Amino acid sequence: MANPGIQAGVLLSFLCAMFLIEITVQTNPPCPVSYLVTVPAILKSESKDTFCVSLTDPGSHVLVTVILKSKNKQKEVFKKGTSNAFNKCVKFKVPHVNGEEEHLFEVTVKGNDFYSYDATRVLIKSFHPKTLIQTDKHIYNQGEEVKFRALTLDHDLDPLHVTYNHIWIEDPHHNKIAKWKDEEVDKTILPLSYHLGDGAVAGLYRIKVQSGKKIESQSFRVQKHGSTKFKFEIHVPHEVSVGKETFQVKVCTKYYYGRPAGGDATVKVCRPLRNQDTCSSALVLKDDVSLTSLCKTRQKQTCDKGCATFILKMSNFLKPDTKHLLDVLDVKVTLKDKETCLSHTQWERIRISYVIGKLSFQNVPPVYSRDTDLEGQVRALDVHGNPVPNLKVYLFELKHGAPCIVQTLTTDEHGIAYFALPTEKQIGPIHLFASSLDTLEPDQHVGAYYEVAKVKVDVPGPGSETCGFLKVHPIERKLVCSSMEDFTVQYSLSQQISENIKIIYLVLSRGEIVHEGEEELTYSSGVIQGTFTITFRVKPQYAPKIHIVVYTILDCVRVLAHSESFDTEHCFENSVHPKFHPSPVTHDQNVEFCVKANQHSVCGVKIIDALTKRDGKTLSKEQIFAILPEIKGSPVPPELQDHSDCVEVLPRSYYAVSTNQDGADAQTVFNVWRKNHRFLFIRLVYDIS
Repeated sequence: MANPGIQAGVLLSFLCAMFLIEITVQTNPPCPVSYLVTVPAILKSESKDTFCVSLTDPGSHVLVTVILKSKNKQKEVFKKGTSNAFNKCVKFKVPHVNGEEEHLFEVTVKGNDFYSYDATRVLIKSFHPKTLIQTDKHIYNQGEEVKFRALTLDHDLDPLHVTYNHIWIEDPHHNKIAKWKDEEVDKTILPLSYHLGDGAVAGLYRIKVQSGKKIESQSFRVQKHGSTKFKFEIHVPHEVSVGKETFQVKVCTKYYYGRPAGGDATVKVCRPLRNQDTCSSALVLKDDVSLTSLCKTRQKQTCDKGCATFILKMSNFLKPDTKHLLDVLDVKVTLKDKETCLSHTQWERIRISYVIGKLSFQNVPPVYSRDTDLEGQVRALDVHGNPVPNLKVYLFELKHGAPCIVQTLTTDEHGIAYFALPTEKQIGPIHLFASSLDTLEPDQHVGAYYEVAKVKVDVPGPGSETCGFLKVHPIERKLVCSSMEDFTVQYSLSQQISENIKIIYLVLSRGEIVHEGEEELTYSSGVIQGTFTITFRVKPQYAPKIHIVVYTILDCVRVLAHSESFDTEHCFENSVHPKFHPSPVTHDQNVEFCVKANQHSVCGVKIIDALTKRDGKTLSKEQIFAILPEIKGSPVPPELQDHSDCVEVLPRSYYAVSTNQDGADAQTVFNVWRKNHRFLFIRLVYDIS
């Protein structure tokens, strides 16, 4: 099972993870030598990437070597001999691979009486380009011309030189009605069109574009000839739980001039088959007969306000064997206007959720006391908010970076389960999770489940091991692209031996270190505290999110760390500025439309009637940023993670759990980044030889 980490303040959607590197120590020095190495967990083939090395004062000359090794060859990416402490970020060229390939990232620190070696696996991947297909409309009448464009972007959102081997259009019966072959474009947009006949079949059409082995598709609809004089809206829930008995579909219609329209409303709800044709479309029809096996149809007249409400039972779509069905409900609504006899059809999709209730922690203290059991309760509620009795609940605790089951509980007649955990061996915050399953990552294959609960219990107040905190202050607004932004870091440090302290900061975006630096402080005695500012320009290449992590390696291998995430505006390196003149305009008035962009830009313009616009059908900034491989929220692959067998053993290493201001120790901060980001900190271990 992958480490669930701590999700606070981080989007999965997107991005990196970290882990720390091994540190070997001399037998009896007053303070051991320590170093910290950061490297991206996933490297892009043939790109330039960055890793960073921090070394405390070794006391004698040492040689630091970093090697990137594959099965057949190795490459030395860093080598430095030094007798002094240093912090350095190094750019290196990632080798070419086909598909993806694991490499070893090896670090060696060697001196006359000092030797340390560790290696971790990194994954080098060739990211596939993404082809975008856009039509000038999403609904066409018979006899109209379908205009569409294709554009292929790489993982940096740059257009590519590409050959589209095959392009074709399929009608609702999956017949190929238009074909193009070997269309070559050089970093630009490919425009194509197809004329629909007067007798074109009404229904869902698909445009498919093949480049190599990869096929992308986009759909549009054809309706029977004639403009509808009315419009209507479908109100359905975004998702419906399998624990719900019923769900509602509401249809409201009115003429374009505002008066409610009356007529017959027909609702057809289907749970479609799990096959390639239905994965990306709202509904697949053949001769207006659904290809799905679970469908229900209802019909009624709209009321005086132009609305009709339908109540459908979830049990109609939850037959015993649903493995061959998608976990969605496709809603088709057809409305026939009683005055004009015109019909209009729209589609919506509802996601089926297997969450049938929610677990939550209650009466858990925010801070635990050592040598006293940590007591609390887990409460179970169903989707209607009612208590769930006799429910088995698994209590997990995060140990060594992985969740382990520590107790199995059962709720009473009030939906409450009680627990008590010993704390005498606890170091640092306690992270607890409650699940109705023996996993924290359920999916539809395990059936219905309750939403997982989580809680963090902080360590007791400052004690003898506490040596201060670091904190990156959050910014509530979105960062402005191309502007200089200031980020405040607060610090409070004590119990230092040396006079100089270096606080290192890394700025991460799109899976890479994009900015780094350090702040040097002078320590005399007592506690030093204050703030410093990190200032840099927010480049368009940093959108849509950046992360800042700060850390310092103190004397005697104590570590402080903190991280914060910041959203940016959705902006691009080549800004486009559209403008209408005059604006606003009146009916039948001529209007001039101007587009301003960089020289030699290829611009695609699409003007949409606001009355017919549908969300998700028009290309948006969010869809563009979804192309970025680091924005999709996938964590570090399990094969690159450290695994814990949840076995209590005598530790071979010592972590200085220096508590930060918000209750997170350094190891907790690194564990957060391990799960939610694509960066690796090689493990922080202290071997006493």
